[in-house]
Amino acid sequence: MWYVDGNVNIGSYVNINGGIISTGNVSIDRVNNINITASATYPALVTQGKLDIKNSGDIEINGLVYVGADLDGNMLAQGTTSVSITGTLLVAGNFNLQQSNTVSVTYDASQTQNLQGISGGETEITITPQTDWDEI
Repeated sequence: MWYVDGNVNIGSYVNINGGIISTGNVSIDRVNNINITASATYPALVTQGKLDIKNSGDIEINGLVYVGADLDGNMLAQGTTSVSITGTLLVAGNFNLQQSNTVSVTYDASQTQNLQGISGGETEITITPQTDWDEI
């Protein structure tokens, strides 16, 4: 698990088995071949800020994704192809994926069954805020 106190820019050809927690924004811009797979008890990607995806391709995220602000990307106009999120996607702000015919978001309850601070079933998920963080 990577904890970043600030913004995160994800580069090309990244394979993360674990996850990323950012107190700032997360940017996926002009990159390819990104694979983020959450560990058994942690989310794949958490940002207190916004998540920007543009000019990128072959992005696969497996696990819980939490965006504290906006999730944004004009996929077709900005040249983004093949984005797949499998698990749970929670967006606290605006959710805008214009022209997203190459974006797939698939809910998979098994991806959130053992996450710390999250409980729920098929139709409802409860998030309990964590008051402290353990750097791993």
